[in-house]
Amino acid sequence: MPDKKKAKLYILIPTYNEKANLPLVVKAIEKLNLDYDWWVMIIDDNSPDGTGKTALSYREQGKNVLLLSRLRKEGLGKAYQAGFDKACQDNAELVVTMDADLSHDPSCLPAILAETKSYDLVIGSRYVKGGKVIYPFHRRMLSVLANLFAKIMLGLKIHDITSGYNCYNRQALEKIVAFHPSANGYVFQVEMHFLASQLGLKIQEVPIVFRDRRFGKTKMSLAEAFFGIFDIWRMREENSNLKSQNSKRKTGRH
Repeated sequence: MPDKKKAKLYILIPTYNEKANLPLVVKAIEKLNLDYDWWVMIIDDNSPDGTGKTALSYREQGKNVLLLSRLRKEGLGKAYQAGFDKACQDNAELVVTMDADLSHDPSCLPAILAETKSYDLVIGSRYVKGGKVIYPFHRRMLSVLANLFAKIMLGLKIHDITSGYNCYNRQALEKIVAFHPSANGYVFQVEMHFLASQLGLKIQEVPIVFRDRRFGKTKMSLAEAFFGIFDIWRMREENSNLKSQNSKRKTGRH
């Protein structure tokens, strides 16, 4: 009998100047021996350090690495939107988002994927039992406060609303992106979680250990954090409209 067809899994990794980290994260994913038709998609914003060329060389070597090249740096949100579009076009059944710098430990991925059998969105969470953040104290506090602010403002029960380590099934992802999430930067993840919650999708959190990046500098800036506050305010204002739309869809009212 022929082997059962494996589910197609896309692991989306946005990059900008991550050439030093890329070999490490690709190797770590390869070691997992995932029982999927898996592909790492590098979404590169024209990195001057040659990250894109490194990703392309992996593809030429026959590795399960795809390169989605973008002309310029436009932020995390737009990079993920491009990746989501491509993943859905390619009929990926599961779509993972994770960072290139190994702050999201690939060894946690099997536990995240295991929960996709019962949930639409699985979040790698720093703030559930078993989760941990290995950061300098001041950065740890900033992370906790940012997460708490977003949770309170949006009224969500998700413990780690700012997590960037996620897995969506394609049906859930298509429902979310149909509402055109517009936040950019790291608040994009907050908006994705917000929309998933408001649409009534089944969400589960899996504990992860979050570490500081191996190489390079953090892409987070004070300006991005400042503008992120306004994005969260915008999401809050749109809350009632989205709930109303979702309620009408479920009841068949127009």
